[in-house]
Amino acid sequence: MKGLLYKDLCIMRQVYRTWLMICLLFLIISFLNPKNPYWAVYSVFMLSSMVSGLQSMDETQKWTLYCEILPITRSLQVTEKFLLSLLVVLAYTLFYTVAQGILSLFGFGLSFSETCLIAGMIIVTGAVSISVSLTTAFLFGPQKSQLGRMVLIAVTVGCGMLIITQASAVLSFLQSIPAVFLSLGIPLLSLLLFAAGWKISCIGYEKRTFQ
Repeated sequence: MKGLLYKDLCIMRQVYRTWLMICLLFLIISFLNPKNPYWAVYSVFMLSSMVSGLQSMDETQKWTLYCEILPITRSLQVTEKFLLSLLVVLAYTLFYTVAQGILSLFGFGLSFSETCLIAGMIIVTGAVSISVSLTTAFLFGPQKSQLGRMVLIAVTVGCGMLIITQASAVLSFLQSIPAVFLSLGIPLLSLLLFAAGWKISCIGYEKRTFQ
């Protein structure tokens, strides 16, 4: 598991260096415009998409066929990719939360409750995007899974445009939702979706035939 994680982290750093810089730029934009959470949330979508891109690269470059002769089960490969995505999302969320906390000490940024709200949005968005992009990558391969990613991108951009144009209204709406549902209900649903995506991917990937 550690070897697989190290391999993917090295490839991510080399191949997706530009994407990582763009995510950092989006994060800076979100700090400059803290009342608009779109850029911070969209960055985590890009980060989770990188991991599904790594899976597509593994299949395209025949790494998955090489794994067939190694003591690396297909379920282990699925688990490693989902774990990597989860670690990336959590690390990004922690960085965002700490940065907002530091800014608030100097009178900038968001309040504690607003920061927690956006951090929750980041985690939920990450869990949903991981579930969709990685599950389609494992079930259908690099070519057919492109359609799922395109649909996910379209939905994300559409939601993003709504957030950009109606940022205050969106935040007010979210804050009007009962705190119990926001703090427990939505994260629980996203966790169940994440777990379902992992399980379906394990079962489907075990049954796939590589060419």
